[in-house]
Amino acid sequence: MLKIALHWQILIAIVLACVFGYWFPDEVPYVAWMGDLFLRMLTMVVIPLVFCSIVAAMTGIRGGKKLQRLGTKTVALYFVTTLLAILTGLILVNLIRPGAGLNIIRCEEVAATALQSQTLGEALFSNLPKNPFGDLAEGRMLPIVFFAVIFGIFLARTRAEADDKNIN
Repeated sequence: MLKIALHWQILIAIVLACVFGYWFPDEVPYVAWMGDLFLRMLTMVVIPLVFCSIVAAMTGIRGGKKLQRLGTKTVALYFVTTLLAILTGLILVNLIRPGAGLNIIRCEEVAATALQSQTLGEALFSNLPKNPFGDLAEGRMLPIVFFAVIFGIFLARTRAEADDKNIN
């Protein structure tokens, strides 16, 4: 039997789905459950996978110098990728100009909520987990990542202390 690589299977499925949706738009609701099922299963796997991989990475580091170097590289990479995303967005918005020529009537409520801003402290504290299990259930990724990093660091420290006590 012919074995097709996974990336080609995905590409073929996307093309077939687009063709099906274009030629048979009335039948799409009858097969939409497959896409919903796939997305639910993907979401079900992503959150535990992210949590476990971060905890495993933190426990594998052990040393303070390695952790400091990794943290510095991570923050630097975050700022570089954020800068690239902002620049890409600004360039594309100025080239494509989405929404140009539209007559949009603004509501006072929408404008008031859009103008609300958070302080830096509020933004940081809103991403600290009050209940890590609640955040896991709701799928809030930033508190999950923060909790996984802290949990992994403390787990690595207790592991190192246990190793030191077993040696002595």
